[in-house]
Amino acid sequence: MGCALNFSTESSLEYLASRYPPSLNVKQVGEITSGSVDAIRNALSRGCYPIPSFKIGRKRVFRLVDVAAYLDQQFAATNSSTTSGPHRLLAQPQGDR
Repeated sequence: MGCALNFSTESSLEYLASRYPPSLNVKQVGEITSGSVDAIRNALSRGCYPIPSFKIGRKRVFRLVDVAAYLDQQFAATNSSTTSGPHRLLAQPQGDR
């Protein structure tokens, strides 16, 4: 069984829930999003990290559902940009004119 996420049969939330707890720390979010811990912390301190989080004591916490929603949003944006907008013109084969 491979580790690839199959969007037709399994949502990102189902996939992540089978591998991570409901609340995540910065390191775990970095693993999921392929972001470095330092880059995530810097974006959080600037107030521009796109995934909502909160603090419990001194610990920064992310909800798994928010991380999954962010991934789904990024996936949808990536897939829609290949079929519309300026990229659409570049992706179409050039026929006889």
